[in-house]
Amino acid sequence: MKSRILNRASAAAMALAVTAVPGIGAAQNLYVAGPLERVDASRSKLIVLGQEVAVDRVQLSQVLNASRDAAGSQVQLIAAGPSLRGRIVARTLIIQESPYVSGASVVALLGYVSKVDQSTGRASIGGLTIDVSAVGPRIALGNLVEVGGTQPSPRGALVASEFRFGTAGSIGTGTAGSIGTGTAGSIGTGTAGSIGTGTAGSIGTGSR
Repeated sequence: MKSRILNRASAAAMALAVTAVPGIGAAQNLYVAGPLERVDASRSKLIVLGQEVAVDRVQLSQVLNASRDAAGSQVQLIAAGPSLRGRIVARTLIIQESPYVSGASVVALLGYVSKVDQSTGRASIGGLTIDVSAVGPRIALGNLVEVGGTQPSPRGALVASEFRFGTAGSIGTGTAGSIGTGTAGSIGTGTAGSIGTGTAGSIGTGSR
């Protein structure tokens, strides 16, 4: 899976750029990998997989250009950075070369649970509803979770096939295992890294 990387910071630097989240405690860099749903150019804000992502002028321009070049296809992005007032501040933004396909493209995110309905097996992170019934964990409001799966319908629920609690664990651990596709099985970039953690080229946290 090819991608373009904008303003990429090293994983070590990103790991240090943490922000306190009121009521939850010390936070860390979050990420989202999924379809671009909306662009608010006046506020330099994107909605990606139901998550608000704050971008700078250069990133915004690149996203707008990619949307025009997509010729009607839906753009998919990866954004990673610290959380600020409910948004991910995009220290790293990756525009995927391949278009997003509902129900087929793998989506993933690391974020804080904002709503839980144990009776239906669903939870929310930001504006995204997640069906975790297939993976079975009992989650609580405020949990930091990492989820991967597919989104069968646009802006619909993410059907989770991978799930874990924690502050730095990647989905599909190790130096070559992670969510999605790409060289050595990573989402987006790197030859042996994953989104979340890893030993080489990870987005979020890691050893370098």
